[in-house]
Amino acid sequence: MNLFLRALKSKLYTAVTFCFLISFHFLSAQTTLTANALLQDVDIFKRGATLHHKTKKIAIPKGNSGLLVVQISKQVNENSIRINTSNPNVSIQSISFEKNYINETEGGSPQYKELKEKLDAEKNKLDTMISKRKGEEGVLALLEENRKLGGSTGVSPDKISNMIAYYREQYINIAAHIEALRKSEDQQADRVQKLQKQLDQLGESTQETGQLFIKLHATQATHADFDIYYFTNQVSWNPFYEIQVNSLNQPLILAYKANVSQQTGIDWQQVHLKFSSGNPNQNNNVPVLTPWRLSFLDHGVRSLSARSAPKMMLNTAKLADKAEAEEEVFVEENQLNNSFVVADPYDVFSGGQAQAVELKEYQLPTEYTYFTAPKLDETAFLIGKITDWEQYNLLPGNANLLIDNNYAGTSYINPNSTEDTLTLSLGRDDRIYTKYEKVEEEGSKTTFLGKTKKRGYSYEITVKNTRNETTEMEVVEQFPLSTEKDIVVKLINTSGAEVNNEKGELHWKISLEPGEAKVLKISYSISFPKDKHVSGI
Repeated sequence: MNLFLRALKSKLYTAVTFCFLISFHFLSAQTTLTANALLQDVDIFKRGATLHHKTKKIAIPKGNSGLLVVQISKQVNENSIRINTSNPNVSIQSISFEKNYINETEGGSPQYKELKEKLDAEKNKLDTMISKRKGEEGVLALLEENRKLGGSTGVSPDKISNMIAYYREQYINIAAHIEALRKSEDQQADRVQKLQKQLDQLGESTQETGQLFIKLHATQATHADFDIYYFTNQVSWNPFYEIQVNSLNQPLILAYKANVSQQTGIDWQQVHLKFSSGNPNQNNNVPVLTPWRLSFLDHGVRSLSARSAPKMMLNTAKLADKAEAEEEVFVEENQLNNSFVVADPYDVFSGGQAQAVELKEYQLPTEYTYFTAPKLDETAFLIGKITDWEQYNLLPGNANLLIDNNYAGTSYINPNSTEDTLTLSLGRDDRIYTKYEKVEEEGSKTTFLGKTKKRGYSYEITVKNTRNETTEMEVVEQFPLSTEKDIVVKLINTSGAEVNNEKGELHWKISLEPGEAKVLKISYSISFPKDKHVSGI
């Protein structure tokens, strides 16, 4: 009976083991396929981008299978992943994203690859030199170890003399060879270091990438390809411009460009790009006057100097310093923003280095004039005024200035304006001389009348044209505005300026012949109770 039970247990064990192995075989035999994600196009926002990949057609077995898609960005917003297939017999059951730290694909631009090959070759040379030097050092050590003379029987004087001469000659030769190897080694190490710095400057290297694991179910054996979309924040672009003025009688040439950089870990090769608006140290921007207002100070605080008024501030919303050949590009408009679609494919390599992409070039009808606000800056600025500018879909960005094919510094384009005319600051022109000075005239001293104190102020603005052509000029000055009924500001002399009482500004439009100079005089008075102190003057 016991023998029978033992035999039965053995058969049951064998059967269970067989079933387990069969189940394990079927479980582990689920097909796992692999495919490269071929990047097709990228929709780039100011910060971030949507990448569209496509796989080649893959043979998919009936039933459940897994698909591993490699060459995905190393950082992905997993909530943004969308995968489509046009084959109705294949359904996607689940998607998971993971990092791939074993990136077998050696990427990089041709320049990077060439430099990397040079660096590897020079490193091999350096390793060879180090090995030779260490070999010679070993020989020298061996020579020193075996320089002991004699033994139990002693050594004759002639033999000692010969051995010393031999040792001296060999030691000198080997030591000199080692020193020469060291110098060559140092020079080679310097070459390697320079190549490494140059390679690091390119900002490219083999990086980890991402991959997607997709669980599939097919109702029958079939073939299918997949479109993959996802958002990553490892991409950015900024607009920048090149403004060229060849003559004040010709349209302004505006080249619209994009600086794009990406650190996705995958190189973009011949990819179609779409740029969406959805996200010299000298200041060349036109100064903007701000209202100058007066008010009473607390008792005992004095502020009587006209030049103690706050300096006029630049309107940072418009003019803050910023520290971005026509090809086939068209503007695509959707519900929220505009996009520049570049027809020609581009290479953009991972590593973070910015690459310029030309978007559009416009010839803009422009009204040129000169502008100066000498109280703030005794400089004449060339400005261009452009109407109907909304049609060009401009974005805020830095601009390089080229005047008569010469680099003239930088400016800033700010289209975020409700004005009908877009004003561009095109740089300084030292051939137009401006001077702003305070003058002492009759009535400019402080006087008292009853309980009122009155103070007069007078200034002169001198503008001279040293250009060899007639110049149109806009001159702007300001006068203080009162915020108190007891402070009275009275304009006395404006030299025919257009007065803006809301902003406290004076505007002149003058025409200067070659070599002509004009002087504009401004004077005003401020009256207030003599027991009060006024701030802002």
